[in-house]
Amino acid sequence: MLFYGQPSLGGSRHGVDIPRQPLARWVIQSGEQLQPLLNLMRDKLLDYPVLHCDETRLQVLHEPVRAPSAQSWMWVQSSGPPDKPVILFDYTASRAQEVPLRLLDGLGMPSQRYRLADCGPARA
Repeated sequence: MLFYGQPSLGGSRHGVDIPRQPLARWVIQSGEQLQPLLNLMRDKLLDYPVLHCDETRLQVLHEPVRAPSAQSWMWVQSSGPPDKPVILFDYTASRAQEVPLRLLDGLGMPSQRYRLADCGPARA
C-alpha cells in the first residue's frame, strides 16, 4: 500500500494534515480517470510492428498474503517510433507464461507478430 505506515502527509511542511485515507482514495480515483489514457497508450503500443517486453525481479515488503522474501516482477513493454515511444509497466506476483501472453494479447498470431526470448530452449 502506497501510504502504509503514514498517518498523514504534508503536516509539518505546509501546515495542512491530509489523512492517508483521502490520499489513497484520490490515487484510486486518479487511476480510474486515467484508464482511458492507458487504454489509448496500449493500443498505440500494439499498433507498432516492433514491441520489446522484459521482466525484472523485485521484492515487495509488506505485501498482503505473501512472504517478504517472495519475488515479484515488474514487466516493461516498449514500442512506437523512436521520437514518440510508448512505455508501459505492469506489476505481477508471478513470472508464469500467462503474464506475457496477457501483456501481448492483441498482437495477432504469435508466430507472425512476436517472439518471446528467455523462455527456454527454442523449438523448431
